[in-house]
This record gives sequence, structure tokens and C-alpha cells, in this order.
Amino acid sequence: MEADWVPWNKNKFACGNGSPLFPCRKANDLLPSVRENRRMPFKSCQYVRLPSGLKKMKQLILWLLCALSTSANATTWYVNSAASGNCNGVDWTNAWCNWSSIKWDSVNPGDIIYVAGGVYSGQLTIGRSGRAKSPITIERARSTDAAATSATGWKPSFDSQIVHNVPRGKAGIYINEGIGSFVIIDGRKDAGWRINISDASAGVEIDQFAASNVTLRYIQVNGPGVIMETGDVRGFNLTPKRGRMSNIVVSHCEVLNGCDAAMYLNLADNALVEYCSFHGQDSKNPAQYHTNVIYCGTVTNSTFQYNRLYDIQVEGLFFNDPNIQNIRIYRNLFYQGSIPKNSGRALQFTGKGNTNILVYNNTFVDLPVGIQLSSPGTYTACEFKNNIVFGCTLNLGPGWASDYNLFSGPTSEPHSIGNASNPFRNSANFDYHLRPGSPAIDKGLKLGPPFDVNFDGNAKASSSGSNIGAY
Repeated sequence: MEADWVPWNKNKFACGNGSPLFPCRKANDLLPSVRENRRMPFKSCQYVRLPSGLKKMKQLILWLLCALSTSANATTWYVNSAASGNCNGVDWTNAWCNWSSIKWDSVNPGDIIYVAGGVYSGQLTIGRSGRAKSPITIERARSTDAAATSATGWKPSFDSQIVHNVPRGKAGIYINEGIGSFVIIDGRKDAGWRINISDASAGVEIDQFAASNVTLRYIQVNGPGVIMETGDVRGFNLTPKRGRMSNIVVSHCEVLNGCDAAMYLNLADNALVEYCSFHGQDSKNPAQYHTNVIYCGTVTNSTFQYNRLYDIQVEGLFFNDPNIQNIRIYRNLFYQGSIPKNSGRALQFTGKGNTNILVYNNTFVDLPVGIQLSSPGTYTACEFKNNIVFGCTLNLGPGWASDYNLFSGPTSEPHSIGNASNPFRNSANFDYHLRPGSPAIDKGLKLGPPFDVNFDGNAKASSSGSNIGAY
């Protein structure tokens, strides 16, 4: 039978039949070693020859053992600010009582860290990375979690909001030098994890070398109000200085009450920002700390969907760097809100080399400047379709294909609706669902999945066409 040479771990034993028992020094030792049932220290052995069929079986067995080992070794840990025990994280009574007491050397890929509701202070610095298919999960405890409720010391009050207070100059959750990749941080319900930030601070920060495969869910960042800032105040400061982030997800999050930016996103590939509400970003010294809602640096292959951006002072979703490529912006709401009008722009691109930007089924309402998709930026293969632009200006440059939109003003687009009546159910109260008989119903271009699911999560069943706008 044909045989293959395969390397073995120097700290184990091996044998000719694939079991970790009998090593061999060289090929002609193989059969005698097996036949004589001799053991030899593996430190003298480097290679073992296996029949090719057994080699494939060995690979399968090793894969299965690896998968079983990951699942079997996963550990549940506990954080509780009111714990009074040994502070070793093994149950609620002995839970880690603050962020700094977490023993990251004990945490492994696949582990879950439950956090009880309560008040916490300081910076949570993530000290370990997970692995693909074995992320580390840090999440608010719920009464529906068997592992949480069965642990010693559980109380129903633990299923409550995490209130996380951050001092000046710090981040609430800090991912540094790539440590914190393959990590999920989850508040589990709207505002389930509330981070209160102050001057020169951030809710969540990715710093220095880029992290990847980070998921942030149900995190609410409460800013310090509109203040005279002495340093950047950002809800999500996702701005590594080296490398590129990949597979970053920000879902069901909120940033409110000041901050010069809800989010800074830079050096990112395959980012997803969805179901978020960002509003009220402002400072008293915007000349020093410019106000954006979402600022994007170099971002590629990314999606912004089902978000609500309002009370926009200057830029809403702002792409400032060159070579922005393969971006999908769909089913979002951008509107002025209740603040006095300043120079709010829902969507703006500035740099050159923008390629394959798809802007579908968004609703833009009452913003003084509206949408700036023209010079000095340059564009190739970009589309602006099925959008409502009501009470806003729209500036498109060459490289944009625009049609099937609804405008409050005139239009020359062949399938778009110009000089439209108010299409909304109750725009005075910021309800931008379509009213019965709205001119936006069934007048859009059918785009198919995933663009056919509206802001409420409903797919359009009508065969006559898509609705225009987010709904």
C-alpha cells in the first residue's frame, strides 16, 4: 500500500497504525516498533509513515477531536458588580466583581462571560481573542439563559440593564493591538448595555493594530451632552492605525446626547452597520471637533442598512477618503428631526475613486443641504434608485445612474416622480411610513433580495413593483 510521511507533535507518542503509542526513528523502524510493541521517547522521532488511506482517516479523526475539544472545553464565566465571594468568576456568588478582575488568562475561545445588570465603572479592556467558529461572547445575562440561572447565586434582578460609567480620556470597551478579535459583545435587548461617556472618551474603541470579526450588539452610548470638548468624544471609535479591520458588525446600537461623532469607521473591509439609531451629535466647539454622525475613512465591501440618522448638524453618513468601493446603503432613514436646521447633509462623498456605490430605498427628509454625491468626488458604476428625497436637495455627479425615485421638487429622470405630494403617514411626528394612496407605493424598481425587505422587516409581495423609500 502506498504510504505517506506525516509530521507528529514532538510532545506526544506515535505509532505506525496511527495511535499515539509507538514512535519510530526512521522508516525501517516502523514495522519492528509496532510488532515488538516497543515504546520509545518521542523526542527522538520526527516523522511516521502512514498508508495513504489511514492518513485521510487520521485527518478526519483529528478534525473531529479538535471540534469536540473546543465544545467540551468551553467555560461559562460570571461578572457581577455586587458579588461578595472569592472574585474568581466561577459563579454569581464568586463572580468577577469589576472589569479589571477578569482573569483573561483563564478565558479561552468558545467561552461565555455573563454580565449581571448593575453599575460598573472604568474601562473593559478585552484581553483575549476567540477563534473562527469559537468566538468569546461577553453578554448581559438573561433569565432565559439556563447556564446563567442555574449558577450558584443567581437572582432575577441580574436580568437588568448594564450601566457602564467611563471616566474622561478612556473608552468603555477597549480592543487594542488586535487582541479582541472573534469577540461578541451583546447587551441582548435595546439599550441592554448602556455606556455613559464623558469628555475625550469613547463608548467602544478599536485601537492600534486592527481587530477582525468583532460583533457589537444592543449597546447604547450616552454622550456627555453638548459640551466644550477638549478631546474627541465618539460613540464607536473604530479607527485602527495599522492593518485593516474585517467583519466588523455594529447592530441594534444607539448613540445619543452629544458626541462629535456617533461613529468613526476607518480601515474597514466587510463592515456591517444595521438597525442603529444615531442622533443628536454636536459640540460647543465644532471648529475644533467637527460634527459627523458616521464618518468613514477607507471602507470597502460594506453595508449600511435599516439605520435611523436624525438631528443631523453637519454630515450624516460621510465618506471622506478616496477609493471607497462596493458599498451598499439601503433602507435607511435620514431626517432633520427636531433641532434647528444648520447645514445637515444626509449622505456625502468627498474623495476620488468611488466605485460601485449602491444607494437604494432610503428616505431623506427636510435636510437643508440633503445629499452631496458630486464633485470633488469621482464615481464609477454607482446607482441611486428607489429613494424618497423630500424637502432635500440632491447633487449627483457623473458616474451615477439615478431613477425610480420620488422628489418633492422637479425631476427629469424617466421613471421618477417629481413635484410629489407628501407621501408620508405623519411627517410632523417623524413617522415616515407611507400613507394610504401614497405616490411612492408600487412605483419603484423591483430589486430583489436583500433589498426587497423594508424598514419594518417585511418583504414586498406586490407583483406590480417595489415601494419607493425605506418602507
